Amino acid sequence: MLHEYAISPALLKQWAADDRDYYEFFREYGLGSPRIPSAFPKQKARKCRAYFLSEGPADQQSNQARRYLEMVEYLVETVVCRDGIVCEEGDWNLDVLIEDARAPFHVVLSPDPLDTPRNLTPKTMYSKGSAWNHARQETVARSYDAISPYLRDMLRLAKDKVILIDSYGWNQRAISFISKIIIDICNSRVSGQLPSVLVFYKEKIDRKSVRNSSPSSAQVKASIVEVLSTEVNGIDLTVSELRELGGKDVFHNRCILTEHGGVTLGHGIDVSEDENHSDEISLMEKSVYDKKWGQFVENLCFELISHA
Repeated sequence: MLHEYAISPALLKQWAADDRDYYEFFREYGLGSPRIPSAFPKQKARKCRAYFLSEGPADQQSNQARRYLEMVEYLVETVVCRDGIVCEEGDWNLDVLIEDARAPFHVVLSPDPLDTPRNLTPKTMYSKGSAWNHARQETVARSYDAISPYLRDMLRLAKDKVILIDSYGWNQRAISFISKIIIDICNSRVSGQLPSVLVFYKEKIDRKSVRNSSPSSAQVKASIVEVLSTEVNGIDLTVSELRELGGKDVFHNRCILTEHGGVTLGHGIDVSEDENHSDEISLMEKSVYDKKWGQFVENLCFELISHA
């Protein structure tokens, strides 16, 4: 549900000159949207910013230049950073074709057609069946094979954190799901930096049957590592068992977050192999994402019971 877009600075400049395109850019790209801008042709956000600003309107006092600056600042807030970019031609149109052949983007956006099947222009991006069109919510079978296509780009593009939040993230079906998530993180990457994986689940106490209570975070982590065996190296995995606090929000939503955005799952990562069982996967709006990131990453608003 999250995809990398290489956006031409020439196209961004065109959008800055048009009222509709200017406002649509903030709605359709960046955090909370399916379209995450690439830092291309640079490997870091700050260098991407400098490059785009150097390609801006000649009249720095114009309304177009003001808008272009706003768009660049917004663009670099959440960008996909790639390793190994080589821009020998010094021309965005030529260099993007070389990079797309090396490690394909989902879409290359430019004012005029370019020689790659992933290229879209303002004339083609809204066509029926265009790769630009992305569903923000889908009904899927409750199996990893059905859910993973909607997560694959989100996982492989992450280089900071992948956060899995599920009340029942400790049971065996969830552990199987988490293990497959970690394997997908490592496939077809554009960055050599692997993200850390953080798993949060809710404490469950069953006084009648200890077997139905949640295990410690150390046990859950050990179970995940055991399933993974030697398939994946280099992932920093932490598991946390949480308890709700009085006067704070409840632990109820099931979601997956990365630095580029997040999705919610109705049933969560506790999957089912029954072909009749379905679930909904939905892309988070920015305001919802910001709230969840704040609750679990920036300022944990639950009591930490165990951590491993």
